Amino acid sequence: MNKKAFFFSIELLAAENGTEYDFHRIPDLLIDIIENHGERNGNIRTFDLTPNDEDLHTMLDVFYYDTGYLFARASKQRPTGSVIGRDYNTKVAEGLLNGYSEDIKGIELYTYLYINYESSVLQIISAMGAPNENIIKQLICKYRPEYEIKLIPVPNINGIEKIYGKQNSSINSIELELVNPEPVILEHILGQAPNEIAESALGEHLKVSVEIRSEFLRHGITEDTESSDQIIDMIRERINNLGRERLRKASVRGKTEYTKTRDYNFYDENFYFMVDIPVYRMENGRRIYYEEAELTQINLENMNFSYNESRDYILPLIRRTTLK
Repeated sequence: MNKKAFFFSIELLAAENGTEYDFHRIPDLLIDIIENHGERNGNIRTFDLTPNDEDLHTMLDVFYYDTGYLFARASKQRPTGSVIGRDYNTKVAEGLLNGYSEDIKGIELYTYLYINYESSVLQIISAMGAPNENIIKQLICKYRPEYEIKLIPVPNINGIEKIYGKQNSSINSIELELVNPEPVILEHILGQAPNEIAESALGEHLKVSVEIRSEFLRHGITEDTESSDQIIDMIRERINNLGRERLRKASVRGKTEYTKTRDYNFYDENFYFMVDIPVYRMENGRRIYYEEAELTQINLENMNFSYNESRDYILPLIRRTTLK
């Protein structure tokens, strides 16, 4: 499953007067909080960060925090009655955690967070319904209220320039989404008069999504800088001619001689790195879904990888050096 990993630089301020501290102090602050306030749960340190005005719990499980990075799972409780369990042999459905109140046992949606200590950069792979990056603010606010945390999204300033005009650049694929496509496009795809399609479908509210790639797995669309630049120039020209309201999505997946393959979006204001988080493996032709501990390890490995792959792009943007 492809997901976006977003990055934030963490700034440490005095809560009283807003004085900014050196970001190198952030790892020691986090380690101190975890060691002195985290509830031991085997090898995990757990925090209950439920706001005072809420009944459903917000939790933080810290798996690693003293090995050069912090890796944690943030979760938000769901009402038990909103989820059911089913026995697929009998087809019978039943409630989960029957007989327990919400403040005793619960069901939670979760996401993962990763903070690399060399730069105090936070990475999160968001999940709908789970806590977002602000869970780190809640942690600091609860246990060290004399401090305040600011999370600043790493910008995607001219991201496409990272491959434009660069040595031996290549493009693997292109993705476009066009609103109100030209009639000839619909006719070419569907072989039907465009007016009939529009009338029988959604009038002027049609859109077409296009992914362009080679039909051969290991081949790209372009293999040299000149051809890659021509593709980028054509997409820019279409954006200028059509506007962002019509050409809603425009991105390429590519690389250069000195950078790894990744997505470059013409619109996104914030930087992200695409990661693949599989939820199952194949054994003897059957899908075997990963258990919670396996998924945790998979997310850790992917977040380690995505930070290391993005590091040389991120650090100059946020003007950060490594730990002294």
